[in-house]
Amino acid sequence: MICSLFLSAQNKTENILFDIHEKSYNAESKILDLVIIIDNNKDENFKGKLKVSTPTGFRSILGQEIFVDLQKNEKRFISLKFFVGNNADAGDAQINLILTNEFDQKIGEKTVIHQVQESSILQMTAENQQIFRDNNLDSLKIRIKVSNKGNRMQQTTLVFKIPDYSDSNHFIEQHGTLRPQQDSTFTFSFLPSKELLKQSNFTINVTGFKDPDKELFGNTRISVQSVSHTQKFQDEQQNGFASTTRNSITTSYRRVGNDLDMYQILGSGGFNVASGYIFINGNMFMMNSQTDPIINNTYISYRREKSEFTLGNISKLLELSLFGRGIEYSFLNSAKDKKIEVGFIEQSFSLLERNSFLQNGYGFYVKGILNPYNFSHNLSSIYIFKNDPYEKAKHHLLGTEFTHNFNNLWQTSSKLYGGISIYDQNGITKPSLAFESQYSGIIKKLNLNGNIFYSSDYYPGNRRGSLQIQQNVNLMVFKKHYAFANVFYSNYSPKYYFYQTQLSSDNVKMEAGLNFAKTGSIGYSFAYQYQFEKSNSYNNFLPQFQKMIYQFKRIEL
Repeated sequence: MICSLFLSAQNKTENILFDIHEKSYNAESKILDLVIIIDNNKDENFKGKLKVSTPTGFRSILGQEIFVDLQKNEKRFISLKFFVGNNADAGDAQINLILTNEFDQKIGEKTVIHQVQESSILQMTAENQQIFRDNNLDSLKIRIKVSNKGNRMQQTTLVFKIPDYSDSNHFIEQHGTLRPQQDSTFTFSFLPSKELLKQSNFTINVTGFKDPDKELFGNTRISVQSVSHTQKFQDEQQNGFASTTRNSITTSYRRVGNDLDMYQILGSGGFNVASGYIFINGNMFMMNSQTDPIINNTYISYRREKSEFTLGNISKLLELSLFGRGIEYSFLNSAKDKKIEVGFIEQSFSLLERNSFLQNGYGFYVKGILNPYNFSHNLSSIYIFKNDPYEKAKHHLLGTEFTHNFNNLWQTSSKLYGGISIYDQNGITKPSLAFESQYSGIIKKLNLNGNIFYSSDYYPGNRRGSLQIQQNVNLMVFKKHYAFANVFYSNYSPKYYFYQTQLSSDNVKMEAGLNFAKTGSIGYSFAYQYQFEKSNSYNNFLPQFQKMIYQFKRIEL
């Protein structure tokens, strides 16, 4: 590509003519060619220098100083070549040429203007496309490298899409500024939710946008696999229709044995409306022995700006869990650091239950969360009401939960709940309390983690009448050899006003030992284990006259 250039008039000093003869630019090789003419009209020889000054991103191939030696009345053409690098700033670039004599006195000066075309090239890559997790207590760290290969400063936004199987996808944004030819690493850390930890693998999607027009420049996917996780085995041949994908409908027919037929239809999908987004999930099945179909896990959600409404089957895994048909509303502020959830649930398994409304009980909850997407520092408070017809009681539960990471080595989370239960029988009012705390940390070579949970006998939450204490210690004693010790104590003695038999059990387990480094593929360990159990639960299998509290003790070495 040849580019023309407007040049200033010729400078003539001491009968020396110094001017630009020709200019051309090859965009493919990024070479700028200049032809300089120097004419010595004097009756004596001329010796001097041609000094070259280039802007950032330009490099003179012949160097910054070029010696000139002309005979009298000699005219010479000098070819200058400049390499235009990727880091040259977009726009007009000035190249200064100064001709001096042998005494370093300026004879003439020229300025060449070269217009650098704007180049906007951004690339993004994940440092690890696949991450393996072996400790569910550790946060997950995603590192994305973004390279600005262009010649102008870029404002960028990276959007991290985190799946959440208990609610909806979370989107976290990170902003950055990249200079030309600069590489920058965006790091995002979070602690996966409990529902996400149950998945053997999941995917984090990252999308990059150029600001301010939100122009897409790249996306990548990071696959996360849990080496240590909790899951239930399921035969795909027996349960091939257990999961659904978005925007799909699946129908099935099954025959079990000689006389059991089952028909099922399930699916999910979403679509945009004039103001907001609607998502529908459904599951309906019927057997030939039933008169009414069973409809569960079926709901419709409407999302508009920061608000979301859900109507249908709702499952809330709270401290006092609620399941059934109902309505839920949630609101997230613009800063995404405050969230509130409100819901009412009537505890019926199917949407088409023929039982009278509220016959199986109902519940109401309000939950407020500070920093809901900050898994290192967050705080929540919740109030739950449940009318339980089976206990013939009305339960009120108020509590708070918080998580705080002091640094990369020490993390803690705690829960505190207080409750009041009002029983219909004799108008009994029973207060209750529950407390839980978990921590993990490292002191030099000592690894510590543990938890404690306590709930009073009539506590209406999911874990009633429990005391659990667990402490784990690991210490590196030699190179690749470490000692370990574990202590666990549990007392379970819930109480009910409508059960005649009250369960009581105690469990103690202590273990200590040494793990030695592997020799080839063989590992060695030495441990001492003590276990003690005391319970009256075995009385259910014995006649009345043999009922008593049994104790078991086991010692292993």
